[in-house]
Amino acid sequence: MRSTRITVLGIVVFLFLPILSGCLRIDLRCKPKYDIDEDSVFFSKMPPRTENGANIVAFELDGKPYVFPKEGMIPSLFQAPIWICELKECTKNDILKKELYWKAYRRKKKYNNVSCRVWITLSEENLHQGFFKTRGRISLGSWFCEKEDVIFEITKLNYSERIICGQFSGVLKRNAENGTLISKRIENGFFDLTYTIVKVPDIVVQ
Repeated sequence: MRSTRITVLGIVVFLFLPILSGCLRIDLRCKPKYDIDEDSVFFSKMPPRTENGANIVAFELDGKPYVFPKEGMIPSLFQAPIWICELKECTKNDILKKELYWKAYRRKKKYNNVSCRVWITLSEENLHQGFFKTRGRISLGSWFCEKEDVIFEITKLNYSERIICGQFSGVLKRNAENGTLISKRIENGFFDLTYTIVKVPDIVVQ
């Protein structure tokens, strides 16, 4: 009787082994390619530029690389959303306004321990253009830019697939302890983002 039970158990394990191994393979595929708290090599240099919806923003500020990938960032119930990328649309006095808003929350992280935001001004005409230049703003922790001092060069805008890619450069400033402004230049910036469309209530100015 005991040998019969062992034989039956062996058959059950044999039949379910492919399923279990398949589950393990799926789990491995779902893991991020790198860990944003452990892979220091990744953040010691700029990553290769992509245009396939990889969800990454990267740039150099005064020669130091800042890399913000969505992959590998683990959300938490006890902190702000770690990643937002929205194309906000609203009508202001019957004129359609569009703005791409992106944010990465990187507080309490080992590398690039700072949050970053980007605002890019767009128009209805831009949605039908494959290449164009526009202006916008960037904030990086306590660093900011006055008005729209960052130039964005859009190299890909696929409205149907919700993908926007491009390059950017500009100047960020920060208030020093003595009250003066310190300036540093953004160079080699690029972004490869997928976004959601958000309708903002219309604005009427009297």
